[in-house]
Amino acid sequence: MSRSRRLHSRSSDPAAPSPPSRIGALERAGRNVPWSLLSLLFVLGAMATLIACSHWTPGEPIVGGDPECGNGILDAGETCDDGNASSGDGCSDECQLENCGNGVLDGGETCDDGNSDNSDACPDDPANGGMCLSATCGDGFVWSTDGGNETCDDGNSDNSDGCSDECQLENCGNGVLDGGETCDDGNSDNSDACPDDAANGGTCLSASCGDGFVWSTDGGNETCDDGNSDNSDACPDDAANGGMCLSAVCGDGFVDLGAEGCDDGNSDAGDGCSPLCQLEECGNGILDPGEGCDDGNIDNADSCPDGVNGVCQDATCGDAFIWSTDGGTEECDGTNVDNQSCETLGYDYGDLSCTSCSFNTSLCGIALCGLSEGFEDTVPPTDWETIQTNPRQTWMQTSTTHSGGFGAYVRNDDQHAVQAETLISKYLKCNCASMTVNFWIMGSYALSVSPSQNYDVSLWVVIGDWDGGGGGGGDDILLTDTLLFDNITSDFAWTQVAYDLPSAVGGETIRLAWQYYGLAGDRFHLDDIAITTPGCNVTPKLVQVFYDSQDPSTDDQYEWIQIYNPTSEAIDLSNYSLGWGGTDYTNGTMDLSGIIPAGGCFIVGGPNANAANGNPTYDLAQDFSVDLMDGGTASDGVALFYNSAAHIGVHTCPVDAVLYDMPNTSGGGNHLIDESCHPASWDVGDAAAGSVIRRTGVSSWTVGAPQPGICPSW
Repeated sequence: MSRSRRLHSRSSDPAAPSPPSRIGALERAGRNVPWSLLSLLFVLGAMATLIACSHWTPGEPIVGGDPECGNGILDAGETCDDGNASSGDGCSDECQLENCGNGVLDGGETCDDGNSDNSDACPDDPANGGMCLSATCGDGFVWSTDGGNETCDDGNSDNSDGCSDECQLENCGNGVLDGGETCDDGNSDNSDACPDDAANGGTCLSASCGDGFVWSTDGGNETCDDGNSDNSDACPDDAANGGMCLSAVCGDGFVDLGAEGCDDGNSDAGDGCSPLCQLEECGNGILDPGEGCDDGNIDNADSCPDGVNGVCQDATCGDAFIWSTDGGTEECDGTNVDNQSCETLGYDYGDLSCTSCSFNTSLCGIALCGLSEGFEDTVPPTDWETIQTNPRQTWMQTSTTHSGGFGAYVRNDDQHAVQAETLISKYLKCNCASMTVNFWIMGSYALSVSPSQNYDVSLWVVIGDWDGGGGGGGDDILLTDTLLFDNITSDFAWTQVAYDLPSAVGGETIRLAWQYYGLAGDRFHLDDIAITTPGCNVTPKLVQVFYDSQDPSTDDQYEWIQIYNPTSEAIDLSNYSLGWGGTDYTNGTMDLSGIIPAGGCFIVGGPNANAANGNPTYDLAQDFSVDLMDGGTASDGVALFYNSAAHIGVHTCPVDAVLYDMPNTSGGGNHLIDESCHPASWDVGDAAAGSVIRRTGVSSWTVGAPQPGICPSW
């Protein structure tokens, strides 16, 4: 088709009005219309006439005309028509689309093989407007056919990005030392000196211990490689072998935790690590050099404890181990007292020590309820203490007394230094519901009450260690911090005062402390201290004990104990407990609960009852987990305590006790104590099977038939 443009118009229609006729009509319609407007109207009229006569639509081929490339109209046979005669702009001068793969070497193309295969020598380059360009490395197409040998093409000419500037894959085994590689021997053999390090993106790295490949050829002698640098497993890094991995063996200097206890790099014995790479230590069951024994355990209480430096030695007193099993009878050893104390052994206070591998309780003490002190011997009295802060004045003895020959006092410091002088009593323990401390005091009214308040005295209940008084914190209980101010009404006149102790300290080990404090004060006198215990009258008593059953022959679950309330007040047993035994009262213990009415009785035990044990009705039906003692060559006993069962020790003082069967001084090492807190005489002989030991008075007992339904009246 030629590029000449030809326009074929339709034949004239004789019936159609001519433009002059239209102009004439317009002229007749208005003589004053400008000629330029009349010309425009003429043209528009002519176009309207043409459209009306021919029915032509703009953009369609003109009916009856010839198609023409470049007319901007998509004529038949054309795939494009951009209204010009230029090629290279996407539409050729023959009105055909210019694209890669059309088989035509369009403008800008260097090839066109008539296909869309981008792996041949003429790919479609979308980055260049879809024009075909001859394949080159870096065009982004992998030229792998039609003479090409590319294995990759990442669109650039960079190396070390996985695809080289020659469009070849950069990977281990290609024989090329690609970026990041330390070797490439052109193979995939991972047992040689240049394995494929898959963990490093397939980059060849020189073989080394810990790379996960067993380097066994090409100069390597590894026997393992577990891919780590852990030298405590079965495949350590043998630095002495050039850093090659070798399977763990005893003597390689690495401790294989899965099989070895040690590895000192040699096969010597007696150096702490045996030739079998096991620790030469006490408890391994092997008599290692220097050991006197080895029983295969780490029990330091037997006859073969772990000695000095982990070497087993035969147990002896003085080795710091308490030999208490396997034939040993030690209670302690040196400073090792087995976490025991005076308190855990049943004493109320003191310092426990060890002598000849036995407990030394000479400094332990039992706190008694009574306190009666007139300071006749010394200040501080025996088992009392003073705490002095002023270098010149503290508590001392004086002949100024309320009664007797002496009393205690503190003088004021003439140099007016601060004083805080403390006098602390001995240990006390009263199993009482109420306690009152009484004493006499004397001091200066003028300097403690009016007109001055230069000094005073505080009174404390000390729980455990002394916490320092005012501002000292701790668990001590302040009864008053103005003893003089609260009580005296004149200068240096003896005044008796009394303070009730808190009920919470009943049954607890306590001390009392008087603390003088002040500046530029005066004398304070103290005398005739006594504790009254009205609450101690509320004390239950043991009255019957059934411990030897006849029917059935077993004692278990048929034993019982009857407790009597001799007072006019009900007694709550929740603060009481029972203990029983032969050597002491710790063989069996039990916490009590329940209320004994005034003048009433309470039976605990069982829970079984029959005619043979008197058919008791149990107030607390509870089996004695350890049966009561039943005869023997030494005295047995049952005791009632005003504290929990957990706090019953060898020397814990009961509120009531009965000793039966044999004298307390006979064999067996018995030292059963009674409410006096001292070893006591036995109360009654052994009860035959089916009988009880029964109290007949405050201090008298007998053996007889069980009478659980009878409550005494004494």
